[in-house]
Amino acid sequence: MKKLIFFLLLTISSFTSFACDVCGAYMGIIPNERMSFIGVSYRYRSFSGDAFGGNQQFPSESLRVMHGNSPSNEPTENFELYRTIDLRGRFFLHPKLQVDFILPYSRNSEGNTISENTISGMGDFSIFTAWEVFSRMDGLNYRDRFQVGGGFKLATGDFKNEIEGERADALLQTGTGTNDFFGLIQYSSSYKGFGLFMNTTYKVNSTNSYNERIGNSLNSFLSFFYRIDVNSNLKILPNIQSSYEYTNGLYINSTLENGTSMNVLMSGVGVDMLYKTIGLNIGAQLPVYEVRVVNEIESRLRCMVNLTWNFNQSKFPLLKL
Repeated sequence: MKKLIFFLLLTISSFTSFACDVCGAYMGIIPNERMSFIGVSYRYRSFSGDAFGGNQQFPSESLRVMHGNSPSNEPTENFELYRTIDLRGRFFLHPKLQVDFILPYSRNSEGNTISENTISGMGDFSIFTAWEVFSRMDGLNYRDRFQVGGGFKLATGDFKNEIEGERADALLQTGTGTNDFFGLIQYSSSYKGFGLFMNTTYKVNSTNSYNERIGNSLNSFLSFFYRIDVNSNLKILPNIQSSYEYTNGLYINSTLENGTSMNVLMSGVGVDMLYKTIGLNIGAQLPVYEVRVVNEIESRLRCMVNLTWNFNQSKFPLLKL
């Protein structure tokens, strides 16, 4: 049981949540040693232009806008919002082989301070596995864990939504229309309550029926945390976190669309709490460095709230593997 509790606390929620597929698919993992879970999460991501006069992190009203559509000689007042609720779960085929799934429902908006256009609907279903390469424990002081894995994002979301009779911008759609593959590696380590968690995902994207393709994306997450044992039931892990995301952007008919690239480093704080079998993860990040095109919208805020119910799995289908 001590091992179960330790790894539940050691490897905190990966906060690689992104706005839309061009910004990287969310492949967050909450590794709980030998534990399965079911949960829901809320993800929020905002972008706005340098001339936007409202709240940059939480813009409210808007007018239809696409990445890269502003006149080159004028600053932009546009913004975009991406909000997603995920149903998430995990089970184990083997004590060292986990299977995770994510089923998103998205509400995406674009605009300025005048009016707003919003598209809502199911997103693309993702499923992936992670194999524990090693897990080492040195008493109660030093512990670490390394995993590798991969999975698929399936074209289950709607990518043909319309606004005023015309198909909406590809980056505003709740689905991509593509079946994509990604690989991941992650490592966690702790010493006397202090620890770190690292996760990197590389995603290879295909082309949909509109001949649109999001450039392959690289997403990395790093967190430093400290474990506080309030009592035998309640554990709290405040953390400092940072994430990096990169992609060339959106290709249409094999031509890269200007203003759709993503190259940004974000940093922030979070807290993970565990009360008995219930886990709560909260985090927020702001941009630290971003490569952007002049007069294009830029990253503003990323935040996430995640709630899980964790339970022990008594049987493993591939136990003899």
